[in-house]
Amino acid sequence: MSNVLKKVKNIFFKNYPRTFLTIYLIFGFIGGFLLWLPFSHEGSLSFIDSLFVSVSAMSTTGLTPVPLTTTFTVVGKIILILIMQVGGLGIYMLIANFWIFSGRKIGISERAMLAQEQNLFSLKGIIRNMKHVFITIMSIQLVSIIFLSIMFYFNHSIGDLNLGESIFQAVFLTTALFMNAGFDIFTGGFVFGDLLTNGQYIIILWAMLLIFIGGVGFIPISEMIDKIISKIKKNEHKFSYVAKVLFWTHLGLFIFSGLIFYLLEMNGVLKGLGFGNAITASFFTSISSRSAGFSILNTTNPMLLRSSTQFFMILLMFIGASPNSAGGGIRITTALLAIAGVIRFGLNRPQTKIGSRAYKENTVQKAMVALLTAMILLSISIFLITIVENNDVFDTTFEVISAFGTVGYTNGLTASASLWSKIILLFIMFVGRISVITLISVVDLRKKEQGYLLTEFDLMVS
Repeated sequence: MSNVLKKVKNIFFKNYPRTFLTIYLIFGFIGGFLLWLPFSHEGSLSFIDSLFVSVSAMSTTGLTPVPLTTTFTVVGKIILILIMQVGGLGIYMLIANFWIFSGRKIGISERAMLAQEQNLFSLKGIIRNMKHVFITIMSIQLVSIIFLSIMFYFNHSIGDLNLGESIFQAVFLTTALFMNAGFDIFTGGFVFGDLLTNGQYIIILWAMLLIFIGGVGFIPISEMIDKIISKIKKNEHKFSYVAKVLFWTHLGLFIFSGLIFYLLEMNGVLKGLGFGNAITASFFTSISSRSAGFSILNTTNPMLLRSSTQFFMILLMFIGASPNSAGGGIRITTALLAIAGVIRFGLNRPQTKIGSRAYKENTVQKAMVALLTAMILLSISIFLITIVENNDVFDTTFEVISAFGTVGYTNGLTASASLWSKIILLFIMFVGRISVITLISVVDLRKKEQGYLLTEFDLMVS
């Protein structure tokens, strides 16, 4: 019996990435089971659909084969809120904060698991930072819930809601926005389009801010807290290079893609909206396309956009948000390092540089491996779904990359998908949450380290 347990432990908990994957896998199935129970939904709901919604919420994607508003009961929607919170923040982050507030000491191995989950380089100060980030995130969400509850109660542009309904909608939407999940439970499922039509810019801008903070990563949030504390104590504090890269890249891509979207669609779906509404819709779609999946245009179907706009959105979804954030995709740092690596090769530089900073060869290689693996994985998934569904390749590509980027934009494929297509999309959403690098690290087939080097050869490359 002990040998069997050792083998099971070796299969599922051999290394940190494998333990990380196993825990998220178990959590996804528990969420799916809870949503499948009769008290969570109205009418009939297959287990594959409940599992799909659970993994979509855990990975903060937003794709769903069933309408959330009419399918799930209040209990089911509360379970969805909890799944989004845990999935977006990270299981280990929540466990660590529970231990912190209960006074339990956190060991090295537990800190290492937390660092693995949050994509952190060092264990130094990790507990203090995670505590500060957790308190800040909860505080921001509390402020958002109060603000949105008031707006929904007194603002009738999205329907007449009583106080209880206003608070519940505010809790659900705040969670979905901050965790970049793309779910909403408003009747009609087009809340931001209605808000834009009625000129409710304050709510839209607040939603964009929540999406931005949720996608920028926990490192900039942590360092911003340190900056504020230093200001209060009148101490000096400089932002780290990593925090600056994450923040400015995230902000720069947001502004750039918003302008591109406006230029691409100014004579398309934005025509007739007026300049203010068109700009608002462009920048909302810009931030939402990289991780959140909320729609503000007159249609929730992105296939009615221009082909060039759809392709641009595919690129944004593929890149995704920052590492150690609630978003998915290959992550902006991976894209940045891959581009820098190509430039280095093209210019025959001795080092990979961005500005005045050079990056370790191993880090650049890791980014290239993540990029290539993601492209292979997505290509296989697209190929398999086109076989099963006999769908248009471009439409399938859009849906699959939306799942990988944990965005949630859909052209209708998820709602009509067969069992095998749902399983493929499930897997892709899961990979988008745990990251490609974690998936590769799970397959640890290394034996005893080789004590010698083999002769190296060249091979034609063109």
